Amino acid sequence: MILNNNISSFKLIENDQSYSIDDIWKITSPFEYIFNKQELIILCADNDIFSISIYLKALKSRTPIMLLTNDIDPIELLKILENFRPSILIVNNTLLIEASYRSKENYENYNIFSYATDQHSSLPINKNLAVLLPTSGTTGSAKFVRISHQNIQSNAGSIINYLKINTKDMTVTTLPMSYSFGLSIINSYFNAGATLVLTNKSIVSRDFWTIMESNKITSISGVPYIFELLDKLGFFKKCYPSLSTITQAGGRLKRDLKKKILEYSIANNIDFFVMYGQTEATARISYVPPSELANKIDSIGIPIPGTKLNIDSKYLNEGELVLEGDNVSMGYALDFKDLHKGDENNGRLKTGDIGYKDADGYFYITGRKSRFIKINSVRLSLDDTEKLIENEFEGLDVLCTGMDDNLLIEYVDKINCDEEIKIFVCKKIKIHHKHLKISKIKKILRNSSGKKMYN
Repeated sequence: MILNNNISSFKLIENDQSYSIDDIWKITSPFEYIFNKQELIILCADNDIFSISIYLKALKSRTPIMLLTNDIDPIELLKILENFRPSILIVNNTLLIEASYRSKENYENYNIFSYATDQHSSLPINKNLAVLLPTSGTTGSAKFVRISHQNIQSNAGSIINYLKINTKDMTVTTLPMSYSFGLSIINSYFNAGATLVLTNKSIVSRDFWTIMESNKITSISGVPYIFELLDKLGFFKKCYPSLSTITQAGGRLKRDLKKKILEYSIANNIDFFVMYGQTEATARISYVPPSELANKIDSIGIPIPGTKLNIDSKYLNEGELVLEGDNVSMGYALDFKDLHKGDENNGRLKTGDIGYKDADGYFYITGRKSRFIKINSVRLSLDDTEKLIENEFEGLDVLCTGMDDNLLIEYVDKINCDEEIKIFVCKKIKIHHKHLKISKIKKILRNSSGKKMYN
């Protein structure tokens, strides 16, 4: 983490009670044994004072910590315990764990389990390892991203730089801290000495908006799904005098909604930042400066300060986006044996996203390497096809999947649009309708970070 003079002004607010950095260390002081051996902690985290205090203390003491959601399936958690063999497990006391442990302690609504601590003796944990995060907000058998202290320092510094976060800024938790975007907000606000209001209330609840107004929140963040909910709630028809910044990441926001938020932001003197990132890059990779968003509405922007973004081109001017910077994680971990590994990425990340760079240096994504099919031997981006349809049919939620010569389009809407979508797609991407199957469905499944689930 970044040690600077601003940290002393950092505050957490929970249930109208304010906590200083000294208060945070007092909360963790009875649990020094958790951090003394600097062995792996697994925290099933909530957006509350205890979870964040444990996390910050782990960073301070250089104790590696894995962050999971507090509502994780117990069976999946048992698999993780078996694979990673932590020294400490901290979970909400409503989560029933049927696993042997050395001792158990209670703190308010948390259980703290201690386990035998000799399992890593032959393979000591790498001293640079700070955090283990599940990829893309998933849990269970997913591989975990190994994030170093330098990664956190670099990314938090860049975010503070381009968002211009200062000690007067105040935000509210809208995302789980086990999700890289949510954690990056905690890291950047902590290091900027700003204020974080903690809540687990949904943005659709009246209590959330009471918290928002009573605390005079200056910044709100979300993934596309959150902004879709805000739009349905009529958020962009109201005025919040204290609000000065809106940040969006975690996937592509539909163009019509992006334009709506931009218009709202301009009318209310708010900076609207559209950002792109990955857990493997400790959260942020690029951003669109608010002043350029109107002209670069489909762009993911320019690289965050201190990094380089390039195109590994194989298709003329289009290719895989490759990031270079100190925020690039050390690699992945599948079990405890991987925790001793060093930096396998060496500051270079192949993002898996295909895109291009325009003449002004702004980057655009056209799809994922794994999200391409061929129809009549012509390469087709499923992500780009989704975007085309959603831009054409306002309010439509679309999911495109398929295999070579077979494109499946599923959509959610109040009315049947099969024929209209078929005519548009066949004309736009020049394919015969025999390669196309269209289905109206009730719901598109999303993971905990709001991203569409394609499998």
